[in-house]
Amino acid sequence: MSASVSTGKNSKQDFGTPVSLITTLKKHVNITVDLAAHSGNHKCPVWYGPGGVVRDALAVEWKPLLNDEWYFLNMEYCNIPPWYEKCAESTSKGARIVSLVPMDAAPSWFDFVPGKAGIWHIQGRIKFDGAEQSGAKDSALHFWAPEHVGTFRVWNWRKDKFLI
Repeated sequence: MSASVSTGKNSKQDFGTPVSLITTLKKHVNITVDLAAHSGNHKCPVWYGPGGVVRDALAVEWKPLLNDEWYFLNMEYCNIPPWYEKCAESTSKGARIVSLVPMDAAPSWFDFVPGKAGIWHIQGRIKFDGAEQSGAKDSALHFWAPEHVGTFRVWNWRKDKFLI
């Protein structure tokens, strides 16, 4: 579960998702597989990435998991398009994915979201594990599952409270 808090060719791209965010999110969805992690920042017992069950998550099929299980995706923010193409493809085959991204509808990768995912705007900037300060942008969770398509919520994750 890594994210980029800064941009540019020298930016660090493997900040970890805060445990407190994952713990609160798990009250809403049963995350069991981390799609973009390494041995130093994974938050699920099963993860894809260096040292994980699968080294390259983009090279394998993301199949539907058992019962109410979900994949979690917090990829490097410098390269979202191939991940979102894979989310759209995998969701059409029954996989359920929740992804953490900057709250931004302008980039080309956002074109994959309408009609395929729901959005939770995260209230309050996230301070990622290993980062000196909070991210420069607000964040969002995209829920890639039929029951979430077209939904929009504003979520205060620290209080686990929905504002919209």
